[in-house]
Amino acid sequence: MTAALLIVIGIVLFGIALAASGFDFSKADGAKYVNRTYTAEGSFTAIDIQEGTADIWFMPSENGEMRVECTEHKETSHEVCVENGTLKIIFKDERPWYKRMTLFSFRHGNVTVYLPLESYETLSVLATTGDVTVTWPFSFGDMRIKTTTGDIFADGIKADSMSLMVTTGSVECKKLDCADKLYAHVTTGKISLTDVTGGEIKCESTTGRINLKNALASGRLDIETTTGSVLLEDCDAAQIAVKTTTGSITGTLKSEKVFSAKTSTGKIDVPGTLSGGECTLKTTTGDISVKLSDQ
Repeated sequence: MTAALLIVIGIVLFGIALAASGFDFSKADGAKYVNRTYTAEGSFTAIDIQEGTADIWFMPSENGEMRVECTEHKETSHEVCVENGTLKIIFKDERPWYKRMTLFSFRHGNVTVYLPLESYETLSVLATTGDVTVTWPFSFGDMRIKTTTGDIFADGIKADSMSLMVTTGSVECKKLDCADKLYAHVTTGKISLTDVTGGEIKCESTTGRINLKNALASGRLDIETTTGSVLLEDCDAAQIAVKTTTGSITGTLKSEKVFSAKTSTGKIDVPGTLSGGECTLKTTTGDISVKLSDQ
């Protein structure tokens, strides 16, 4: 009884404290953050980022000089340097493990990278917990972003090849131009591609929906998810393969295909066209309903 009463009192006091702060959870944050700016000398055509828990943004530099602006825990830092033509941004946390465990931490660190150029050979981002956002006007030869827990958002980017991988989170892309292969993978989360082009487009998900709108591949469009539905809206490719175990496959395609559709439990409604590339649609539990855009 005494223990239960103490728990109730603690909850009430915590509620009173939040109300006094106007329910601003950041004021209850036990972690102390500071703003720091990092610079490095030297020219670079490649970017390599290894981040911990911060959200990452890319912005064009106003004065033509590279800088990295961080909001970070006061006992952590970032190493920023240029080595062999590569800009390296590495998160440093040398605190003992018990200092990394902060109660009531509601904040993410932020890393904003200001870049002097618009085109780079490679971009490599490896993050643990945090979102990664990269938007116009940047372009890359090879672009690879991987985060464990967080979202990836890309808008208006050009690249020869792209690989966007998330364990728990979502991948959202708009207006991408990928000359070679665009690869998007989530374990638990959603993939959404809108107005994207690629030589090859491949999307994989274990648990989550895959939505494509005006996604065009000159080669193959390959989609696979275990648990989740697939929606194609005004999409097209030379060859199309869509497979899901639990979920429906619906949408519209821009050109005729030779359809092969199979479901164990569900209905099938596809055009009876006999020209065009191969379109294979498979689901175990779910309906298949695909039409041509002009019908």
